[in-house]
Amino acid sequence: MTSPQDTPQPSTAGTTPGDSAGTTPRARHRRWPWIAAGTAVAVLVSGGAVYAGAHKSVTLDVAGETSKTGTFSGSVGDLLEKKGIELGEHDVVSPAPSSSLHDGERIVVRYGHQVTVDVDGTKTTVWTTALDAGEALGALEARGSDVSLVANRSQSDGRPALGVELADSGPVAVVADGKTRVVQDPSQGVDSVLKQLDITLGARDRVSVEPHAGSPDVALVVQRVEVKTEKKTKPVAFKTVHKKDASRYADLGSVVSKAGKKGVYTTTYKVTYVDGKVETKTVTDKGVTTKPVSKVVVTGTKARPKPKPVVTATSSSSSKSTSSKSSSSKSSSSSSSSKSSSSSSTSSSSSGSSTSSSSSGSSASVSGVWAKLAACESGGNPKAVNPAGYYGLYQFTVGTWHSLGGTGLPTDASAATQTALAKKLQARSGWGQWPACSAKLGLR
Repeated sequence: MTSPQDTPQPSTAGTTPGDSAGTTPRARHRRWPWIAAGTAVAVLVSGGAVYAGAHKSVTLDVAGETSKTGTFSGSVGDLLEKKGIELGEHDVVSPAPSSSLHDGERIVVRYGHQVTVDVDGTKTTVWTTALDAGEALGALEARGSDVSLVANRSQSDGRPALGVELADSGPVAVVADGKTRVVQDPSQGVDSVLKQLDITLGARDRVSVEPHAGSPDVALVVQRVEVKTEKKTKPVAFKTVHKKDASRYADLGSVVSKAGKKGVYTTTYKVTYVDGKVETKTVTDKGVTTKPVSKVVVTGTKARPKPKPVVTATSSSSSKSTSSKSSSSKSSSSSSSSKSSSSSSTSSSSSGSSTSSSSSGSSASVSGVWAKLAACESGGNPKAVNPAGYYGLYQFTVGTWHSLGGTGLPTDASAATQTALAKKLQARSGWGQWPACSAKLGLR
C-alpha cells in the first residue's frame, strides 16, 4: 500500500501573465502565447524526466508476505519508515536500511523470534528469523547440531507456545502415544494440531518439534512425563548387649533376656519417567526410618552356696556287714561235717537253688545297680550337692540335666525322676558317665 508521499502527483501548469493582459498590441499579443507555450513545454519535459528518475517500483517481502509498491523513497530505511515497519534488535532486513533504493529492488524483512532449543539434552534460548519451525531446524542443523525446538508451556493456560510458526506450508507428522499421524494443514499452530487429533496434554507433558525422517520432514512430538516418588529399603543390623545379673547363679549360663530386631534404612527417590522410561532418578531423602532393637544377653554372677555335708550310714552298715560275715563264718565252720556227709543231696539241691537265684537276680539287678551307683555317687541322697557343680543321686551337671529334658536343678526333682534320666543318660552315653563308681561296681 503506497503512502501519500509515494503516490505520484499530477503535474499542473501555472497561469501565464498573458492570460490576464488585456491591452497588449496584437502582434505582441500573438507572440506571447507562443513564448509561454514554449516555456510550458520545457517545464513539462523537465518535470517528467525528474519524476521518471525518482519513482521506483519495488517488491516488499515482510515475514513471508509479499507485495509490490511504487515509491519515491531514496533508501531502504526511508521506505520502511514510510510503510510504518519498525525493526527490533533481533530483526533483519536486506538490503541494509542505509542502502540506496533502486527500481525493481526486492526488500526482505524478517522478524526475530525467541525459541528454546534442545541440543543433546541441554536446553538453551536462541533468536531466529526463520519463518517456521522447519526453517529454524534447517538453519540449526546446518551448524552440525542434533536439535529440536521445545514448546514453552509456562503460560497460565498451559498451552504450548513454540515461538515460531509450526509450518508455513505443507503437512507435519505428529508423534504421540506410540502413534505417528499426519496433519495436512498445521498453519493454525501447535494447539490447533493437537486438538484436531484429540491429544490432551498432562501438566508435565512435553511438546517439541524435531526433524522427521521421510515425508513430512518435520514432526511435532508429544512426550508423556510422569514424576513418581519411590522408596528403597535395606535392613540395619542390631547390636548385642551383654549384661551381668547378680541375682542369677553363674552356673546357669547365659540367657537372652530380649530378642534383637533389625532396623530399616530407607532411601527416597524422585524418578522422572518419559514415555514409560526412566529419564532421571534423584535422591530426595535417606536415613534410618526404623531403629534396630538390641539383643540383650544376661549372664549370672551369683555363686551358689556350698552344700552342707551329707551324713550317711556307710560306716554303720560296714560294721554290721563285718559282724554278719563273722557270724556266718562261724556257722559255716560248725556245720561243715554235716554238709560233707550229705554232699550228693546238697550238690543236687545247690544246683537247683543256683539256677533259681540267677533268674530272679536279673530283674532285681536293675534297681540294685542304680541303688548301688547312687550310693557310690551321692551316698543315696537325692539332695546331695557337690561344690564342684554336681547335683542329686547321680551327680548330674546342670547342662547334662537340661540336655536330658530336665528342668531346674536335679536336686529339685524326685528320686524316681533322677533315676529315669540317669537311665536315659546311660542308654545314650554308657556307664562311662560315672567313670569311678561304674568301674568300682564292675559295670565296665
